[in-house]
Amino acid sequence: HLTTILSAMRNRHTLRMIHQSFWRDEPTYPTVEPYSLKMFRQRWYLLAKVLDDSKKDDIGELRTYGLDRIVNAVETDDSYTMPDNFEANNIFANLVGISGIGGKIEEVKIVVEEEQSKYLRTLPLHHSQKEVWTGDWESEFEYKLIINEEFKRELRAYGPSLEVLKPDWLREEFREETERTLRAYKKPKGKK
Repeated sequence: HLTTILSAMRNRHTLRMIHQSFWRDEPTYPTVEPYSLKMFRQRWYLLAKVLDDSKKDDIGELRTYGLDRIVNAVETDDSYTMPDNFEANNIFANLVGISGIGGKIEEVKIVVEEEQSKYLRTLPLHHSQKEVWTGDWESEFEYKLIINEEFKRELRAYGPSLEVLKPDWLREEFREETERTLRAYKKPKGKK
């Protein structure tokens, strides 16, 4: 549907779509103003303003749609005007990935074992990353961003080499996940 989406963006025409989310059994039928495309983790996403949707809970909001989950897309004859000073890079500046648009920016602090710290130094998780201190065995990093699932996945990838210090709610979430994982490994193999 890339050709249809690009044509609608170029002509400033709305799109009627059928979108099948990974998280819903039934598709949604949004009509959107297509603003921009973004690639994340080898997948393309459409950033669009929702005009009408069978869900009805995100009308008027900016939303991302995975192109691989768009079942159908039709360019309409209805035109729209881009918002003044719209800049897609600004929309995504406080995010890792594509989810959480418009969320609250929070301060995150983590401690990482020195071996893994080298990876963070050479490939920061986000442009706000700062190394607060470095010790012989570990380093502390700080971020100012919107905490979303993509960012949490990046942190999880470091496994037991990483400890979340702040915010408290995120530390608690990671602690609970660790306990669930430990319980899973105490069960007989393959039994739920």
